[in-house]
Amino acid sequence: MISLPEDVQKASFDGGSDVQAAIASIKSSALLPQRIHPDPLRNKALADLVEQSKYPLILAGRGSVVSGSKRSLLALGEQIGAIFATTLQAHGLFIENDWSVGTIDD
Repeated sequence: MISLPEDVQKASFDGGSDVQAAIASIKSSALLPQRIHPDPLRNKALADLVEQSKYPLILAGRGSVVSGSKRSLLALGEQIGAIFATTLQAHGLFIENDWSVGTIDD
């Protein structure tokens, strides 16, 4: 399976002779992780929800693997008392952690 952003999926392609350029364009826009800039107010709201939660869960997916954020997620989980789970694309990321519940496949 290849996961592509919706704008790439909907882009028109006439099947012309410039296939290599089209492939390069897809690779440059679809396969490179993009840095996001979250809204500070939403961060505060999220922090408040986490602080109030009894059983926080950190669910890591492909983005966690690609970004190399495992250590940061483990540190956060330790601070908030979280359990850890992964999607199939991050299977095994937290396998050595006692608080890992494994892979969630649904």
